[in-house]
Amino acid sequence: METRSIPLSKKKLWLLLLLSCLFVGIGIWLWGKSSEFVTYDRFRARFASITCTSFFGACIPLFAFKVIDKRPGVIINDLGIYRLGLFNYHPVIPWRHITHCTITQIQRTKLLMIHVDNVEEILQAMSPVPRWFQRLTVSSTGTPYSLSAAALQGNFDDLKTFIETGIEVHRSSRD
Repeated sequence: METRSIPLSKKKLWLLLLLSCLFVGIGIWLWGKSSEFVTYDRFRARFASITCTSFFGACIPLFAFKVIDKRPGVIINDLGIYRLGLFNYHPVIPWRHITHCTITQIQRTKLLMIHVDNVEEILQAMSPVPRWFQRLTVSSTGTPYSLSAAALQGNFDDLKTFIETGIEVHRSSRD
């Protein structure tokens, strides 16, 4: 099987960076206008301002880092599937454990769920707090692994087809 690299979509990342900057600007503007509101509304305006600037302000350096990052978002090779996390790659999802893929959608975002046969093994390797959050994910989706094409270049259906082809190729070599 050939190695396939799917790069991050720089256009989407630039858009997210610009939107984050816009929301920080709105939060700063709202803080300046909050003194014009009456008591309870002033509190709500300041709370919204602080929330907006802190959340989107934290996103700005992350998106800026991703914009200059040259590494691909997903690498698919003979060993399995590598997914780029916030700063580094997650551990490989080996082909021998991948059983099938499904698509789920959360609002407008499509997610490719990669189902594996060793979920408990994966959960046991985690520390308690991440394990608890991951159990919530597994209970709702059936798998700890998902891929979103939101920040990737290319077509979501092509990504699904390529992974399903990899599952078939490696399933036949296992048997």
